[in-house]
This record gives sequence, structure tokens and C-alpha cells, in this order.
Amino acid sequence: MKIVVIGDPKRKEKDLPLIRESEKFFDVCLYAPINEIRVEIEKGLTVKFYDKNLADFDHVLPVPTLTYTELFYITMRVLSEFAYLPFEPQKYLLASNEPLLFHYLRENGIKTKNFFLLTSKTPIKNIKKEIVFPCVIKQLDKEVVVTNFHTFHDVISLQKAGSPLLVWNVIKSERNIWAFITDNFITSYEKTNSSSKPIELSNELKDMAFKIKKLMECDYCVLNFLKFKDDFILNKFTFSPNFSNFEKITKENIAKILMDVLHEKIKKKKRWWHRIFEVVKK
Repeated sequence: MKIVVIGDPKRKEKDLPLIRESEKFFDVCLYAPINEIRVEIEKGLTVKFYDKNLADFDHVLPVPTLTYTELFYITMRVLSEFAYLPFEPQKYLLASNEPLLFHYLRENGIKTKNFFLLTSKTPIKNIKKEIVFPCVIKQLDKEVVVTNFHTFHDVISLQKAGSPLLVWNVIKSERNIWAFITDNFITSYEKTNSSSKPIELSNELKDMAFKIKKLMECDYCVLNFLKFKDDFILNKFTFSPNFSNFEKITKENIAKILMDVLHEKIKKKKRWWHRIFEVVKK
């Protein structure tokens, strides 16, 4: 079986555990930087990495970043017709739009951080009373902390007309927890100002983590929980954690655990397709 790991070259070091473990589980392992992939129109859409057609691979493991959101989505959308992916392209698109993602999760009973979505055309006077400083202003993958209304106004006004901005209040959390989740496995660590240490999640957080994973219909994800006013809220959701750092802190080989899950699912899918083919032949 063959796997291609598609990543952002700027974060390859973070993804090295995935690449190393995939070489152990699959006969062929290819790492393809997203910026070196071409989407061509032949008889249909074709995704190529130099002379290799990525539709020939059994499994596609994207490690997406916001820098190449559209290219990741198009690549996943085309290859999902041929290969196994750990999450659906539509769910990736949802995950890449944080306001929409958090709205979807809140509608399904998950507590998340509060935020405002605005543009340079948003009347500042309409939200002035709702902003509490310090707050964070985010555009794509860039964030800035603002401590007063004058600076807030300047940052907003300097954006291009119509550019969407995400704003939320700085949360002074009591606890900051990161968790990696796959089908029947969770490992987590708590981050403080000075260090990070592995911890065991409470049953409440485990239930919330598995519920989020189920809602997102993914084979794995990484979640960031903050304890705020005696309650835990979801602060971050990602398919692209720092795998190297996660393993260093938790002492768990999460890349191996993930590859084991994906390898088994691909084998089951191949057996299923083989049975369908045999029935059709008869």
C-alpha cells in the first residue's frame, strides 16, 4: 500500500514523526510539499507531484495550513474520489473557518470561546460597548493583541475593505490543556507559563473531545481546552498540531498510533472493495 503525506514545507520539522512512521507502515511513502503540487485538467482534474499522479496512492494524509487553504481543499476534493483521507474535504473547509466551526459546534452543545466577526466597514460604534480589552484581532494566521480602543480602531481601519477579521477577548484561563484524539485513544498535556506536563483528562473532557471528533467525522484531531470561570471551553481545533512537540511532552508516539489506525482503515476499505468487485464479477 502507498501513502502520500501532503504538508506545508515551512512546518516539515513538526511533521517528521508522521513521515518516519508512515515509512514503517506503508510499502511506499511520499512526502509532497503542497506548494509543489499541480492540479491539471486532462480528461478530468488530476493532482500531480512532478511526474507522480497522487490518485495512484491508497491513502492521502494532508497536514493543512491556512497559508494554502484553497490549494489543500482542491487537492483533497479531487483525491477523495480515489484515496482514503482521514477527514472529509468539507469538514476541513469547516475547520479552516473558525467562526463557522465554533457556531456549528455550539449549535451541537459544545462550549467554545466567544468572538466577533467584522470587517473594516463594520461601524465601530456598534461594537464598542461589547469589546473588553485586552483583545485579540486575527486575520488568516496572523494575530495581534490590542490593549485599548484607539489601537483597536487603527488596526481595523488599516485593513483592506471587506477583509474579514476575527476578534475575541483575551481569556485569563486557569488551565490550558491540549489533547490528541483518535478512535479509542486520547493523550494530553497541560501548558503553563513555565512548562508543559502530560496529564490524564477528566471524564468530562474525554466525553467532550470524543463528541467533537464525532461531529467533525475525522479519524483524529487535536483540541485546546481552556478553563474559564469554573468551566472548560474549546479554544482551538486543528488537524495540524506540532507532532514533534506533542510527542516530546506526552512521551506518546502519536504518529505511530495514528498510522496504525489509518493503516487498518485502509485495509478494511480494500477488503470491502474486493468483496464488492467479486459480487459484480459473479
